[in-house]
Amino acid sequence: MIIKGEESHYYIEPCKILEKELLKKGNKVKLVNIPQANHFFSTNGEIGKGVAVNGCRHDPIVRMSDGKLRLYSGARIYIKEAKRKCITSESGKGKNRKKLNEAVNLTIAFFKKNLN
Repeated sequence: MIIKGEESHYYIEPCKILEKELLKKGNKVKLVNIPQANHFFSTNGEIGKGVAVNGCRHDPIVRMSDGKLRLYSGARIYIKEAKRKCITSESGKGKNRKKLNEAVNLTIAFFKKNLN
């Protein structure tokens, strides 16, 4: 299960790509986007200044089994370029965790349904 707060500084596109790839391999996976929640499952969040690896949202970085980095599109990317292109100055703020129980309950329900 992939759970995402819709108001997060981490964008949904890489999550959708991960879900698609896991489904292609036959995994039981579900992407859930929790409304009015940030990265911490909090409701008082806002995008602030900080450092996060979230800049390559439409073509995220994948570490291959040989340890090399590639973009999802297949293009080779080196660590220096990855740092320049994919690290942003956005971060999440706000940690009241008001949506955390919702995330936990969704997770429990997913596993109850899919472990039978």
